[in-house]
Amino acid sequence: MTGSEAVDSDEIERLANEWTEAIRCKDMGALESLLGEGYMLQAPGIGRMPRAEWLATIAVYDIHSFSFDDVDVLTYGDFAVMRSRYTQWATVRGQDRSAVFLITDVWIRRDGRWQVVSQHTSILD
Repeated sequence: MTGSEAVDSDEIERLANEWTEAIRCKDMGALESLLGEGYMLQAPGIGRMPRAEWLATIAVYDIHSFSFDDVDVLTYGDFAVMRSRYTQWATVRGQDRSAVFLITDVWIRRDGRWQVVSQHTSILD
């Protein structure tokens, strides 16, 4: 681990799982809490999607199951980067979106709590 403040990498991985579970359960309160202001998703077929637009998709995004593998968390004080291989079985508006992705999430600690502020995904062929 790198950084002046020790951060348990398991905490970031736990939060990533909580975030995905909140999507699966459509828990908007948890999502509002976990997503930082200025959040941006960048993904294939989507391009750049800002926070409000991303939150609006939750109603039609159905995650049936998911897993994170090969998780690597790097910490830099109040910043953390989580790289992972993420597998989901999901649909969006009824269309299959099941795939294996390589994901890079950027987390920041504000007011003592971690929030994700950026996610970049690519589909693993």
